[in-house]
Amino acid sequence: MALSLPRSRALRLRARAARLDRSASSPEAVVEALTALHATDPATLHLSVWARLPLRSVAASVLATRAALQDRRSVARILAMRRTLHVVPRTLVPASLALARARLDGPQRKRLEPLLLASGLASPRSLQATTERIFEDVLSALDGVDLDTDALGERAPVLQTRCLVGEGKSYATEVPLGRVVLEAMGNLGLLLRAREVGGWRQGRCTWARVDQWYPGLAIPPPREAYRDLLRAWLRSFGPATPADAAWWHGLPARDITQARRDLGAEVQEVAIEGFAGPFWMLANTALDGLDQPLGVSLLPGLDPSIMACKERSLFLEPGWYEQIFDRNGNAGPTIWLDGRVVGGWACDPSGQVVTRALEPLGKREQRAIDEAASELAQALAGERVQPRFPVPLSKELGNGPPDLPVR
Repeated sequence: MALSLPRSRALRLRARAARLDRSASSPEAVVEALTALHATDPATLHLSVWARLPLRSVAASVLATRAALQDRRSVARILAMRRTLHVVPRTLVPASLALARARLDGPQRKRLEPLLLASGLASPRSLQATTERIFEDVLSALDGVDLDTDALGERAPVLQTRCLVGEGKSYATEVPLGRVVLEAMGNLGLLLRAREVGGWRQGRCTWARVDQWYPGLAIPPPREAYRDLLRAWLRSFGPATPADAAWWHGLPARDITQARRDLGAEVQEVAIEGFAGPFWMLANTALDGLDQPLGVSLLPGLDPSIMACKERSLFLEPGWYEQIFDRNGNAGPTIWLDGRVVGGWACDPSGQVVTRALEPLGKREQRAIDEAASELAQALAGERVQPRFPVPLSKELGNGPPDLPVR
């Protein structure tokens, strides 16, 4: 028989697991709690961590996160689920790379092959050999070092090749070969992004060989990886639906169903009053302490709390989707109250954090949002953060830049 939960308790359960009570003690604890943090927008990574640690400056949080990534190497920045850049715990690096390799190797090679042909670097008969040779050149260039893209291009000049795609067509464009090669090697588990170069909002990183950054790393079989990732994801975001799990992992429903079977009694079926299920969560999830309301959190665009599920009506009113998301499904900065989204925020041109609630709130709730906005502005110390993928609400509040293409 499924466990039954009222919506309020289910929301608090998810919010507590996501450390929206600022109970995390370190960047590692944040990443572990969330399974994977979006890193496509570099500011998202650092603000997602900051929002879950005891109050400190964003600059101090950035230094702590960089130490975890670069010194202790207890978390890793890799291409994983859905060809998206994530930061994952060291313990989940093998499973995450197994997922990327199983799902993305073929599609990435198909993206690369037309470029090799267009550039004249390969013929149809030599595609595989040419691809492997380029990969070997890149690995040799990174032997014992980590390099940014420019320095790596000097050691492996083939990466500097620019390929004309669609010659003679109105949509003809030049595509940098290096970007596609490095992404393909990331999906194969050969490369990862190692050290941040420059400011925390810029996103420039060096590249390193996975086998040298993590010596002895063993990639598990896909079925084992899917099981381990589903367990971690349910710990972070349960109760959630099977469809949510399939979407987040970028897997067919049959693979998620098999992973659920492999977990056996570790998974508990849950019914949430007023919402179509079934929902899943880990059977050993603690259900005590869910009667106390949670406070306010200001989370950045693409934060895992909103991006972990495909169906968000449990914590976000469907009528607000067009204000909170862009046309490509990227979430903007959000205000959370007691485990659900109640509005959005942005930095205005002066660097102040401005907010807007999308539903009527009491004076106490609005005062808590104002205090949270003031805390974030002080923590940013004058830096103005603009989401890489602005949404209608954030653009209206902060006069953000026009839409950028999704990565």
